[in-house]
Amino acid sequence: MSTWGDKNKSGGGGFLNNVDAKIIGYKFTNDFPGENAKQDEETKLYMILTVREDGADEDSETTLNGGGGEFFEISEDGQTLTSVDADRAPKLWSEGGIYKFIDSLVDAEPLIGERLGDVEETKAQNFAAIIGTRVRLKQVAVIKDGKPLMRKVKKGKFAGKEFPVTNLAVEKVLELPAVAGAKAAAPKTGKKNTNGSGKPAAAAAAAAVDTSAADNFVTSLLAAAKGNTVKLADINLPITRLAVKLQTTDEDREAIRALLTDAAYISDAVVREIVTYNEKTGVIGLPA
Repeated sequence: MSTWGDKNKSGGGGFLNNVDAKIIGYKFTNDFPGENAKQDEETKLYMILTVREDGADEDSETTLNGGGGEFFEISEDGQTLTSVDADRAPKLWSEGGIYKFIDSLVDAEPLIGERLGDVEETKAQNFAAIIGTRVRLKQVAVIKDGKPLMRKVKKGKFAGKEFPVTNLAVEKVLELPAVAGAKAAAPKTGKKNTNGSGKPAAAAAAAAVDTSAADNFVTSLLAAAKGNTVKLADINLPITRLAVKLQTTDEDREAIRALLTDAAYISDAVVREIVTYNEKTGVIGLPA
């Protein structure tokens, strides 16, 4: 359980499974969505999560259960949750889908927990900081008495059949959104991304940083990585994490990122024995 999870719990969809997606938005509500949805007799809390799967043309929505909703007040825009008691922090039901999802997200990337803030201080739950995050989603079976909890379908073509009850969770954070004031990474398009000088933006950014700074950065990054290796396709998140730890400026971070994702720099770094590179696996590592 993450540190966020410790502070935010209270006592008390199978289609998004093994897919990579970007978090588009969310909305708190007391009403389960759907035209034919049966209204709850008691006040409930739900969060409608909107994501865009990689390669999809449309967004997907799923509804996460938050348990009893009588203890919360929802802002008009549905983005913020507060307690009916102004002096209390609006903590979430630790067995609910909302809590399970956010806790898994923070567990996968602690920096997100820092961006969400301390609920004890803010007295509010606002998840705007998760919007724009690319994640790998999975469904985790709910276990009760050592066995997967099952539910029986009452209507439709699967009526009478049983399926395991699951919670949506984040298996891995693939990319973090830029924070306010930070420069986002260059978009990947079919056209060359230039900075107005006619030179590719990545090359211009790379030229703005001393190669020795990138050498030191990648050496520190690999030294902290498991097995002292990192797959180049997954290097963006480690760069962001280390930059935060080293308090690297946004400009320097993006310049270093441009170099570490540039084939010419990697080739040169291999020759200078700064890193090793396995072309077959796409993995860089520290020289023996």
